[in-house]
Amino acid sequence: MPIILLIFMMTDIANARLSVIPPHEMISNSGYIIVGTVIEKNYSENHREVRISIESSLKGNINEEELVLELDKPPMYGWLNFDFPEEGTRVFVLMQRAKGYFLTGDANSVSVIKNNSNVELYNGKSMNNFTIKQYEDAYTSFFKENFKQDHSKKDTESPKNSWFGYVFGAILLIVFLSFLAKGKDKQLKADK
Repeated sequence: MPIILLIFMMTDIANARLSVIPPHEMISNSGYIIVGTVIEKNYSENHREVRISIESSLKGNINEEELVLELDKPPMYGWLNFDFPEEGTRVFVLMQRAKGYFLTGDANSVSVIKNNSNVELYNGKSMNNFTIKQYEDAYTSFFKENFKQDHSKKDTESPKNSWFGYVFGAILLIVFLSFLAKGKDKQLKADK
């Protein structure tokens, strides 16, 4: 019986395959794509956790300043996809969200940003007919198109700030007008 169980387990492991997602589909399948900086890595044999300071959310709406990604060691592949560069490194990360955020696909979801313009896979893998360069080209193109666009939005009026400005301005106007009205009222009483 133990031999049959061992053969069955080996067959499952031998048939295990990585999901191959083409470069542009990695982007379209990702609900969230961020640019940030790795600020803390905690890796143990069975659990990994990384904290990223978010510089910009290029896809999806993430309002947090920091994000923590964590994963228990997958028994089938080990740490194939969940690996991040050293603390202080600027990264481009493709993610999805269910109960928490998780990396898109089985590989090629973490990249390093070089010279503020090129995205290079971190421990990247060629997947079937898709080369590392194809992933990097697709990610770099997405980064260049969306990073500038995202920053131009930040440089203009923010909806929170404009709403606050309107309310604050309206309150100041009301206070000013009430002082004017009181002063006018006092002047009329003094004239009588």
